[in-house]
Amino acid sequence: MITRHELVVIFVSVGCNIFQCNSVANTPNVASQFDKSGRRVSAANLLCHEAQCMAEHTTVHYSQKLGPRAYYLPPLGQVQPRGWLLEQLLLQANALSGYMATSTFPGAVNVNESLWVGGNYSTGTLQWLPYWTNGNVPLIELIRAAGATQRLDPGADLENVIEHYVSYILAHRNQTNGWIGPFLNEPGDTNGHGLWDPLNMLRTLLNYGQAHPERMREIAIASVAHMTKEAQLLSTDPVIKWAQTRWPTFVEIALYIVDELVPVFGTDPAVMPLGVQGTRGLLLNASALFQAKGMNWHDYYHRTGSVQFPTGPVQNWNTNDHGVNNAEGALRYPAVAYRMENNASYKHEMDFVLAMLDEYQGQVQSLFCADEVFCGREPHRGTETCAVVEAMASLEYAFTTLGQPALMDRVERLAFNAMPGALTADMWTHVYVQQANSVFAGVSHPPATDGARQADDGDASAACGRCGGTGLEAPHLRDTPSGEDQTANFYGVSHFPCCITNFPQGWPKFAMHTIVAEADASGVVIASLVPAFATVSSVGATVSVNSSYPFDDVATISVAVDGAVKGASITTGVRIPGWASRATVNGVSAPNGTIVKVPCPRGASTVIVVHLNTEARIETGWGGLGVVAGTAVNHTRDAAVVPSVANNIDLLLDGGASYLDGTQQPNTFGIRSGNPGQNTTAALNHPVCGDGFYIEQVSFSFQYVAGYTPPAGQHKVGSTLELIAFDTLTVQPIGEPLYVSPTLDKYSYDHYSGCSPVIPVKITGLRIPNARCVSFKLVFHNNERNLELSLPTAAGLGVTVTWSAARGPGVPLSPPHYLTAPENAVAVLYGPLVFALHPTERSVVTKTYTDDPPVRPKAVDYEISTNDTWNYALDLSTPVKVIKQSSPGWSPSMAFSTDEYPLYIQVAARQFPSWGFWEASNITAALPSSPVDCAAAHCGPKMTLRLVPFGGTNIRISAFPWFQEQH
Repeated sequence: MITRHELVVIFVSVGCNIFQCNSVANTPNVASQFDKSGRRVSAANLLCHEAQCMAEHTTVHYSQKLGPRAYYLPPLGQVQPRGWLLEQLLLQANALSGYMATSTFPGAVNVNESLWVGGNYSTGTLQWLPYWTNGNVPLIELIRAAGATQRLDPGADLENVIEHYVSYILAHRNQTNGWIGPFLNEPGDTNGHGLWDPLNMLRTLLNYGQAHPERMREIAIASVAHMTKEAQLLSTDPVIKWAQTRWPTFVEIALYIVDELVPVFGTDPAVMPLGVQGTRGLLLNASALFQAKGMNWHDYYHRTGSVQFPTGPVQNWNTNDHGVNNAEGALRYPAVAYRMENNASYKHEMDFVLAMLDEYQGQVQSLFCADEVFCGREPHRGTETCAVVEAMASLEYAFTTLGQPALMDRVERLAFNAMPGALTADMWTHVYVQQANSVFAGVSHPPATDGARQADDGDASAACGRCGGTGLEAPHLRDTPSGEDQTANFYGVSHFPCCITNFPQGWPKFAMHTIVAEADASGVVIASLVPAFATVSSVGATVSVNSSYPFDDVATISVAVDGAVKGASITTGVRIPGWASRATVNGVSAPNGTIVKVPCPRGASTVIVVHLNTEARIETGWGGLGVVAGTAVNHTRDAAVVPSVANNIDLLLDGGASYLDGTQQPNTFGIRSGNPGQNTTAALNHPVCGDGFYIEQVSFSFQYVAGYTPPAGQHKVGSTLELIAFDTLTVQPIGEPLYVSPTLDKYSYDHYSGCSPVIPVKITGLRIPNARCVSFKLVFHNNERNLELSLPTAAGLGVTVTWSAARGPGVPLSPPHYLTAPENAVAVLYGPLVFALHPTERSVVTKTYTDDPPVRPKAVDYEISTNDTWNYALDLSTPVKVIKQSSPGWSPSMAFSTDEYPLYIQVAARQFPSWGFWEASNITAALPSSPVDCAAAHCGPKMTLRLVPFGGTNIRISAFPWFQEQH
């Protein structure tokens, strides 16, 4: 319970020109501040300045008594990876991650030619080298702690590179203002990078300081000075885009300094000129200000704010729905907010955020779908590699802060499936996005369409109106893979530089969090049963975990507690995963989803044997959630209106079409038809059910503006639109299009003088049987110039339907509940491992980088495909069979080999031939709704499939349709 006297309440005037929230006083109240030039401003002057600020005011607060951490992370170097985990780190160090600093293939220049280390290469941001060091500093220190540096490739020279980079950055910090690294995008931070880009470098330095305590004072000086300058800039900088969504990173670092450095260096004026209370007040006030000016993650996930969490795929790129921003910001916010406010309800908030992700964006292996922005639940949609590693890091941080065992269940599912699935087994190439279902890793466009979200030369971005989208979500009749899904799931080194520089943090950060200490020094906790050893100085104990987990389910833990340390016995906590319902600890049943504590007396050794007794399990409910049909339009003697306004219910936009929140004409909304080259749709979500009477007439109307006029002497084909009728139950077209427009290219965006006149469309002489419900959709063929439709807010398309006096064939059917039913796919798991069908891979090198010396022969781009059958439905009436026998060539030295496996699972299945590819591409189509009817679908004969760990695949099927045989 927080009392009024324990709270520091700060009134933040967002947009003011002076810094109002970084107290430098020794009291919890704001007594003096800095102005934008760094001078102190008295509280009286502050009130005068505040009176002149014309901006939105927000109240934020933090607790004088921070929320206690559940666990203490041992300093880097105290945990030593063993077994397959050490081998995985060595693979990483001796491959793409370790060689980037001494290579020039694509992506590498973002490291070795960075402005951070005296280079002259810049993309306008400074995030790439801090990404890389954030992973590679803990990587090299873990290998050093394990005594395995002799196994590092000399060609990468990783140890010396790290030492050089750290020393260079510390030696070249800004002596005038304390800034760490180049003072780029500041002051003013107009792109959201200025305040955020340096933060991963602070993480880097603080981690390095843990392993090198002799340099921690120097690092503390640099860190406090930089955070002081950021605190000052927060008063005047806009907090937008990347900084706005990733504000928890700043708070995390501020809390680390308060927890770990203030007690050591608080009285050292060279490190902390403001002293203990002043430094603490500065950092916590700045954290509260950053939060106040940043993204309101609570309102976003609870869908109560102006920006709301999407319940399906997002059509337009934006930073709020960006997967990496949610992984780093939203998944970390409950933990930092809990500590700032000392409010235990944030544990429930963490659960709520994860539940929303599961419900609307969940993926079998990667927590959520985000091929840049959120992309729904279809298994053929992708998740960016950056989102995988950032989600792991945020969940690890949340676990040590909040203490919830289930968070490490999620970490392991990412670490043992999505993390290795993002890289080839030798760790020399990576994907930008990975899919749960993908049988082709390469560039795959369907004919005459391009799912990329970026605008093009012929774009009518906001032709009749204001730029940008509404935040309105339209459910999707059929999912459309994005441009990233189509072009960025190949394994290579030429992707956009975020993932190639950011993936290195995945395995090292995981290894750091495998063994932690109780925050009150009463014991240690085995957070993951992977092989590791730790000397936990805060407790006075050494811990050894001997296992092959997750490839085996038995672990032997040896704990030796120093008898010279005063105090009673400690405890060793063992995290029992939520799925381990039959686990035992030293022969005693252990509740799943808990931390089981075993007493360990001082001056003695204790052996703990854990049997997880893992069983294969089937998870149902994966894939698309389906689309609930809107209210049916029933037969009347007069014309009936089919609703078509922009209210997230009436229209299902797909393929790249999206809403605009207004046009230059009053009382209208817009539909943007997608990008030039795309074929997109806007389906009406209200079935027309005619009680058996024929539909004889359909009418609607619209106005439009076309994309850019081509330059003189050039011709670009304008767009057309069609109206199509389709069977609501089968989603199959009924006959030919009812209407095909002429080319719509007369009223252009760049020569805008108004939208077109209203174009009325009346289609007569129809004879569409309507015993079965019928639906309608517009199809946009964007060709080389796209469209924006301008529609009245109250009437939309103004669609009306008229029936004949004669009945047609068939017995009238009731309106369907779904336009598309939930897919209800299944996944097969064994412990934290997702198992997948792995078709035979055909790998072709599509590009080498022999002109980028020194040549790294394995740093190439691949295309991976298969000729194998992959479209199977599983028979759930036949039990799965786990074969706990590794293939002859499997070794812990390459645990996620794509050729050899530690174990596999046999399942019964039949080919489901109607499940194929999306629009004649190489991307798997949306899953059929399960249970499927194998008799009607003419399934193939029953057979046995071998499923292998997801992490040992580059192409795979891991979400399956299913059926049950009748016995």
